Amino acid sequence: MKGVEANKAFNDLKKNNIYIFFNEGEVVYKLSNSEKFTTDDLDYFEGVWPYEDAYVVDEDFSWTYVRTHESECGPYFVAM
Repeated sequence: MKGVEANKAFNDLKKNNIYIFFNEGEVVYKLSNSEKFTTDDLDYFEGVWPYEDAYVVDEDFSWTYVRTHESECGPYFVAM
């Protein structure tokens, strides 16, 4: 999915433990009890980490949400 559809799919998803990582850097954030985490919460990371692309996955990588640095691309969501 792409764009608004990707955001809605991610926001509606039942989430428990998620990982957030970026294409720039070696830091991975693990968030537990993240059922209320939404796409808007990724904006927080823009202020503390100058990332290019952000990736959010669940603990078994059965879905992935990607926000790219190109405003004309994405965001993207895929679930297995």
